[in-house]
Amino acid sequence: KDSCAQLGLSIEDNFKKTRRNVKEKKRNDYKLSKFACFLIAMHADTRKPVVKRAQVYFYNDLEELSLILRGQNYLQRKIGREEIRELSVTLNKAAARSKVKDHRYFINEGFLGMYNHTVGEIKQEKGIPQKESLYDHINSTELAAHIFRIALTKERLSHLRNPSEENAARVHWKIGAQIRSLIKEHSKSFPESLPTQESLKKLERNLKKAANQLNKIGQKTISP
Repeated sequence: KDSCAQLGLSIEDNFKKTRRNVKEKKRNDYKLSKFACFLIAMHADTRKPVVKRAQVYFYNDLEELSLILRGQNYLQRKIGREEIRELSVTLNKAAARSKVKDHRYFINEGFLGMYNHTVGEIKQEKGIPQKESLYDHINSTELAAHIFRIALTKERLSHLRNPSEENAARVHWKIGAQIRSLIKEHSKSFPESLPTQESLKKLERNLKKAANQLNKIGQKTISP
């Protein structure tokens, strides 16, 4: 259910609540769509032979769906993107408490430290349309680096001795620069050179389309 929600798909349409008779007693149960069965197979214990058979079935018959979820690390990227969205709210509040008024300037300082480029310049470097979010086009490693940048900056701001816009921006730049060095050390590439990914929004549209087609193929719901 969590994966279904993370994918932006209806839980109610794929996990339909129902009741059935078990030893002459009514029990709560679910009727599963074929897509729900696919998600369960992907998350189940692969040590079990029945799970291996189910995964082979879905991979053979639903190659496009498997590629959307696995080939692009969609789930990991989606979860990371949502975490950044939530953390960014807390960072903005911490920046405001540190007397930051120009939040765009403050955010760009963090990006300058991490990329040696402004947000707009990074998008141009990576071939990302200016109207789209950078976070929708980067891989799991780069997303994790941003999560660390945001969380660490928020923590440092809470201990800032002389709160001011300039000091807060300097802290953000320094943390970005430290993370830049870590990425270079461990991936042998600077963050601006890490590969650009397919847009999460485009993958989500493709995924919804594939899931709807899959459920049409299996019009009959499957109960355990």
